[in-house]
Amino acid sequence: MEFQMTGKKILIVFPFSFLNRTQYIIEKFFHDSVDFSSVLHLTSRWARIDDFRTRLLLTKARAVIPPVSYSLKSFAGKIVQDYSNYRVISGIEQFLILLNLSIPISEKININPVSFASKIRSFIKDFKVGCEKIDFDLWLKEINSYPWKYEENKSIVEKAFTIMMQYQEYLEKNNLVDEDDLYRVATQAIEGMKFQNVLIEGMLEFIPSEKPFIKKIAQQSELFIIAYQYDKNATCDVKNLILEPNFSFLQSITDSVEIVGSANVDREPVVYNFPSPDEEIKGIAQKILEKMAENSQLNWEDFLVVFPDMLSYRALVERIFSRFKIPFCMTPGYVLSQDPSIVAIMSFLRWIDAPNWENLMSIFTSPFFSFDKDETVKFSAESRKIFKGIGFFPDETWLGKWNNWKKINHARKMMDVQHDSISGWVERLKKAIEKISWQCFDTEGKTSFTDLLEQLDSDIVVSREEFVRIMKTVMDFTEIEKSKGYGVRVMGVLDSVGLETKFVFFGGATEDCLPMATRMEEFFLPEPLKEVLSLNTYQLRIARERLDIYRLKMSGENIVFTYPAKVGGRQKNKSIMLYGMKEVPYKTNFYISKPVPIFSLRVDYDKFRRKFIKEGKVHFTTSQLDQLARCPYDFYLRYVEEVEPYQAPEIEEMPEFWGTLLHKAAEKAAEEFKGKIMDEQSIETQVKRFCEYVNEFLDNPEKVSPEYHFRIPPVMRSFLEKRKNSVFESFRKIIQNHKQHQIVELEKKHSAELEKMVITGRFDRIELTENDIYEIIDFKSGKTPNLKKKYPESGDCLELENLELPLYALMYYKMKDKVAKVFVWSLNFEYLTGDEKEYSQITVDFLNKFEQSLNNLGKKLIDGDFKFEANTKNCYGCVFSNYCIAKNEVEDE
Repeated sequence: MEFQMTGKKILIVFPFSFLNRTQYIIEKFFHDSVDFSSVLHLTSRWARIDDFRTRLLLTKARAVIPPVSYSLKSFAGKIVQDYSNYRVISGIEQFLILLNLSIPISEKININPVSFASKIRSFIKDFKVGCEKIDFDLWLKEINSYPWKYEENKSIVEKAFTIMMQYQEYLEKNNLVDEDDLYRVATQAIEGMKFQNVLIEGMLEFIPSEKPFIKKIAQQSELFIIAYQYDKNATCDVKNLILEPNFSFLQSITDSVEIVGSANVDREPVVYNFPSPDEEIKGIAQKILEKMAENSQLNWEDFLVVFPDMLSYRALVERIFSRFKIPFCMTPGYVLSQDPSIVAIMSFLRWIDAPNWENLMSIFTSPFFSFDKDETVKFSAESRKIFKGIGFFPDETWLGKWNNWKKINHARKMMDVQHDSISGWVERLKKAIEKISWQCFDTEGKTSFTDLLEQLDSDIVVSREEFVRIMKTVMDFTEIEKSKGYGVRVMGVLDSVGLETKFVFFGGATEDCLPMATRMEEFFLPEPLKEVLSLNTYQLRIARERLDIYRLKMSGENIVFTYPAKVGGRQKNKSIMLYGMKEVPYKTNFYISKPVPIFSLRVDYDKFRRKFIKEGKVHFTTSQLDQLARCPYDFYLRYVEEVEPYQAPEIEEMPEFWGTLLHKAAEKAAEEFKGKIMDEQSIETQVKRFCEYVNEFLDNPEKVSPEYHFRIPPVMRSFLEKRKNSVFESFRKIIQNHKQHQIVELEKKHSAELEKMVITGRFDRIELTENDIYEIIDFKSGKTPNLKKKYPESGDCLELENLELPLYALMYYKMKDKVAKVFVWSLNFEYLTGDEKEYSQITVDFLNKFEQSLNNLGKKLIDGDFKFEANTKNCYGCVFSNYCIAKNEVEDE
């Protein structure tokens, strides 16, 4: 191998705008070689290793033997593993050691030990990577001399240091080393080693703990080449905090410096704003396809797409790029807790402690568990119907008929203990997820998860809640970095360090995601003290993100920044780091020249006729007609299309169950006195029995109706207990006014036939007064309906708004040829006066007009002339309101 060089320790400095760093290095120093097996190639991340090898092949344009490549950290780990007496512990083992040390102290200061151990892990990392050597005396001296505002904060830091020193002592005693201390041990381990040819490139910052290791490699190499990027035009904080200190360090360990020039370039970035993340990814895909169409020499690998929050965009990129037939190489850039199949396991664990309906349905419908999908659909529909308004509190009888429930309940029982060792919890979890047939999202995730469970080998006894917290914590720092696929490179911003590319798309650049440094929470050390200790400060983290933007902006031929204006319905602003850049509207290849409706309401009258018209007449119940008057479109959806709104069974202020219960209690209380005239004693007996039945039904909901398979939740029982006394008092006051009335009928179903319509309804109660006047009584447990003072001048019965009461009067008039009075007994807890209201305008003239209008309505319905339009006056509280097309059509007129 022949080398063209000016010294044995060479620093090559490229401007950020230089386009072909790999090609320059290969042609300059390895011009005639195709065998690079003697070259040790060290770089920032695994993505750069693939990038370097690809560009090496393109430069040589023939088969080559690639160099031995490592990320700097993985190389240090290999040195420690192969050439030292130390064993490298994983992040999980480190956490378990810290957890064991944290428990005694955390209990004294009332901090959760899992959270405390996690914070101390970050605390240790800050010190070990931020300093060249471990010096507890120096660190404690600075901490004690710092003017703390609160002694409590200082006390917590001192306790954290106590644990940190105990931890380090434990490591040294057992010949262990953590990942944050690899470089210190590796520096000692390579003492006396000789390296032939070393190439370090693709790195912009060398943390203090890395510097002695790199310096030692340089000293012991025959040929040491290190490539760096530097620009004077970078922002002041980037130069002062990152570029210049690192440039000075590299100068100190090399013999010669070669400054590579580059033509002056003026790359003005463009910022595009999109309505949503979906449109944003579509726009990026279209731009990539446009570039490929313009230049046949381009490859998919010439495009780099990065996101500061990779997790939010992974699924979108996979879906939309696949639709556009754009091949891509995805560097996941996510941790194990973000794997969707692992999220499913965590949902199962959360459900055990919070067994609500939403969590249960998310498990039943998860693609990562094996539950019967058809049964899940039936379970969802039936549970939403039965437990509507009262919350999901089923009894064991109802649950026992579902095989899906039996399976998940069996798995739950495996985890149903208060305390166990961490190892014991792991074994329980393995059996539980096996019972519900858990399937992993991909092989890589399954391998990582299996390895994680194997590492959670500890006899520390914790509660189930603490075990779940431990699982979440250790999965948060279990990274999955392997790239997948070939084509356009898609990755997080940090994964892109050192990569060479022609076109860059920087997506998701909102103020929430850029800078990311604002998301970090400091627990122990204030910023001024961190600066004194030369640790990572907020200013340094911000400078790193500015550097990321600068290097991406200057690399390649073009960079495009994009951001969505809304995410999940919430307004988003572009990052403050993009201000000053040119923002232009994104031009699409298509447009709608004139707004036109893309959907219009169509009513299926044939379906209506099949359900409601028999022998030339429309058949309605009183409640159906009442709903038609409130909102024709609601009626159409509810009764014709039989649309069932998807509503989780949540506790409501006024559940249907309460109304059914009161009707049943009133009926049972009066049934003995049917046909009898009420006196003082019978009234008191009815009141007493009404109260008794209400209490009995609250204790035994199934006695109200066989379909009520539930236990009334404590919170609902509490406010029902409070309101029932008000209802009891209202019932007592109202019925006292009905002495000498005869109870004629109770909960009696009747039908009345008109010329064009047949009406069916159930009278709650009919009484006959001492003056031979019939009174129709309707119980209302909710809001008392508005009662029109006179018949509408238009003659349209639907304008009465509330039709039930006049319908009862008309039905009785048609059946008995008598005009009855109609009353509402308001058993609403909000009214404490015993409210009884009469629909006083009921007369023969009123009923005749009402009948004629109903016949006109029936004719329109039979002829197909009725319009099922939305009544926008009644949209508030309507279950269809959010997606009501008819409402939108009315509002647009």
